[in-house]
Amino acid sequence: MTSTSTHAALSESVRAFCDAWEGAEVPMLREQLTEDARLESNLFGTVQGAEPIAEALARDLAVRGQVQITPSNVVVRADAERAVVSAYLWGEATERSGSPSHQTMLWGGMLLLELSLVAPQPRLHTLRLQVNWGKGDVAFMAHWRLPEERLWQPGDPIATIVSDLDAPWRRLPASTLPFSEEAAIAEAWYQYAWGLDLADTAMYAGCFTDDVVAHLPPMGTLRGRREATATLKAFRQPWPWIQHYGEPIEIRIAERGTRASMLLGRLSPGYTRDADGQRLYSGYYRIELRKDAAHRWQIRRLDYQAEWATATTVKWESNIRDA
Repeated sequence: MTSTSTHAALSESVRAFCDAWEGAEVPMLREQLTEDARLESNLFGTVQGAEPIAEALARDLAVRGQVQITPSNVVVRADAERAVVSAYLWGEATERSGSPSHQTMLWGGMLLLELSLVAPQPRLHTLRLQVNWGKGDVAFMAHWRLPEERLWQPGDPIATIVSDLDAPWRRLPASTLPFSEEAAIAEAWYQYAWGLDLADTAMYAGCFTDDVVAHLPPMGTLRGRREATATLKAFRQPWPWIQHYGEPIEIRIAERGTRASMLLGRLSPGYTRDADGQRLYSGYYRIELRKDAAHRWQIRRLDYQAEWATATTVKWESNIRDA
């Protein structure tokens, strides 16, 4: 494989896993796994071995009718022997057609895959699957151990994914996998969202330049890394189930390659298409980035526009005014 196709293939491992899971395809699931693979999940605990994992995932959704799983925020890191791939997921489970109740449940969470690259083809050896929230007919998936939408209390089960231990940037700090500048720019926001959603303050603080300016309703305009970090930490605390799904709409890289700007759309599961079938965003970010001395993209300006939009209606004009 070339470096480009390796990055693309590793990114596709998320989609392949989701396709196999939602389709309850035991052979397809099994062929993605090493024999000693291990699955950790807050839904159904720990499962060891390729065959038990494939059967557990297939059995989990096979009797639940139609299932569609959508990944976003995909991050890929790798060296010569292993890869770490993370993604946000949302899914919709609906009872089989003909059911009198026609129950539907919408859910969202995170997936962390670790792959061995030394075999003839990449295979999954560690999987962490954490569902953070569920809406609709949650009793429809009563066998899932869904977290409650409240602050932590004694006796609550431990999280399957702990950013301080499991973030892809920590699992594999020195990634040697080449990828495009556009992918690196998008990853800067994915890392910010991951850190914010998983209460990893150091993670999202490191995504900002020292002189960052962020316009984030209802928090207002925040100036400097300290004010942005402290305010976001306080704002996020009451919502441990929060998830920021998003995708780049347009990326512009300045001529010298050290500055860039990006329009990024916020995705709200269940509301991602308008009446004409166009991709629909519940809000969008105007982001300016700067490359540091270590050639890492950092967020210099982060301007959130809280309005419904499509790729044809987003605007580049910023709400931020220089002090």
